[in-house]
Amino acid sequence: MSLIKKCLFSALLAPLLGGPGSYAAEFEVMDRFSVDGYTVLRGSADIQGGSFSVGGSTFVVKAGNVGIGTTGPGALLEVKQNADTIYGGIKVLSLDGSSRAIWIGARNDATARIESGVSGTGNLILNSGGGNVGIGATAPSARLYVLGTSGTANATGDTLAIDGVIIGPNYAFNTGANPVNLSVQSNAALAADAGGTIGLGGRYTGAQYANWAILKGAKENATDGNFASYLAFGTRANGVQITEKMRINSSGNVGIGTTDNISFNGTGNAKPLVVSGAGASTVVADNDVGIVIRNSDTTANNTSGLHFAAASG
Repeated sequence: MSLIKKCLFSALLAPLLGGPGSYAAEFEVMDRFSVDGYTVLRGSADIQGGSFSVGGSTFVVKAGNVGIGTTGPGALLEVKQNADTIYGGIKVLSLDGSSRAIWIGARNDATARIESGVSGTGNLILNSGGGNVGIGATAPSARLYVLGTSGTANATGDTLAIDGVIIGPNYAFNTGANPVNLSVQSNAALAADAGGTIGLGGRYTGAQYANWAILKGAKENATDGNFASYLAFGTRANGVQITEKMRINSSGNVGIGTTDNISFNGTGNAKPLVVSGAGASTVVADNDVGIVIRNSDTTANNTSGLHFAAASG
């Protein structure tokens, strides 16, 4: 660029950039515009075209709002998506520019999503420094604090050492669709013994974890539309998998060490409590009693007994 052109350029550009004797003016660059050093634009700047690039420098907006895809931003940064998908909003790439990215977007159906990696297959880490995460709450007091539909948090009271809290209204049994504060469900096909499970466990070596016990709520039968269900408790011995040790069936009867004959089977009365050891014989179906104690030894003529002992015995 010649010196004359530089001077003419500076004289035209100075008012726009707020230099000496500045006045209202309009400056338009049709092709490329490059400025070295510190530049201040006063007023509005409308950038049109395929792209806007800031190289190794710093781009600062000292005041006002910035809009991408919109001409009237209502926040410090407002982005209007270019497509009605999760991938039409904001994308942040990892340093190596690979697919390890986080996506932030909103859909026209009033849903907003945050995804990590390709199609949400990456890991999403929140507050790795130990801060709390609140859902529906503005002052979470646990690592995960979920405030339910009641919208009212519990008042501050005793300090409890807890990592997760779910707060919601009180739901009584036998109410409507049986609402709960937390539901754990299975997505298996309709079948007997299909249902949700909760595991309780910890370390079994210095670095390995395992479940010690399982609570399971499952369907008693495979009949479509039948709600009969049971609650099972499972534990494990060393070297084997967790197996069921106790069950409360849909009639409220309890089986410890067995699931046999704790519900009415059409040939006799149900037993409210059946206690059995491994290898026990079948309880007589028409034996109308309240409690059945089985002998784990199936040898003929062996009997079962009930032993009462002092605390030292």
